[in-house]
Amino acid sequence: MKQSKLYSVKNVDMLFASQKICGSLRDNQPELVVIRTNWTMDYVDDLEQRITDAIHNYLGLDRFNALRNATQNLYQIITPAWRDLSFIRTQIKADFGAESEFILKELGLGNYTKASRNNQQQVCTLLMAFRRGMSDELKTRIEAKGTNPALIERIKNYGMAVIESNNEQEKMKQTSKALSHEAREALNDIYKDIISICKISASYYKDDPVKKELFIFSKVTRGLGQSSNAQSPLVNE
Repeated sequence: MKQSKLYSVKNVDMLFASQKICGSLRDNQPELVVIRTNWTMDYVDDLEQRITDAIHNYLGLDRFNALRNATQNLYQIITPAWRDLSFIRTQIKADFGAESEFILKELGLGNYTKASRNNQQQVCTLLMAFRRGMSDELKTRIEAKGTNPALIERIKNYGMAVIESNNEQEKMKQTSKALSHEAREALNDIYKDIISICKISASYYKDDPVKKELFIFSKVTRGLGQSSNAQSPLVNE
């Protein structure tokens, strides 16, 4: 009997989201093991190994290495880019008073507070909007108030770097191969375990939005870079 797929996202997205959620479980394990006694470090190590084995066995080693590098490049860019966006937004608000609202909209930062640093696509959108909106005239005005020109150039460069890395990651996700019954069963088992972790952990962190977001499968998946199926409703989430 053919094993049906329990999730609607791509296999690679499910595995990379699971890998990220497993990392969050590891980071918060000392706290979470109090409410879930079987979430020991041995459990985390075993789950992490199952995910790694699935990536190697069912995506292929070359694809895994290429995807891992592309993902790591995005992670390395996103954190400092988000920090710099926050820093320049603060400076603009302090330097331009009431006019800052208009300037921030010009730079695509009007909706900054609605974005999440955990969503690569949202950060990418902010960076590219900043790059488009930063005219020479506006750049001169901002620099005249004391903002370091290097900060502005760094953010503009991040925008292009994120787009290039994101496009490379998505390009490598396009090809897929049919999975055997054994492979489908292994991936479904990983998904079921990850969803269980997400439900319990998100409930535990209901009063801590930052940590709760780390365990919302749909948000983690979308944060990988918006692959074509990432916005579909997830089965059994």
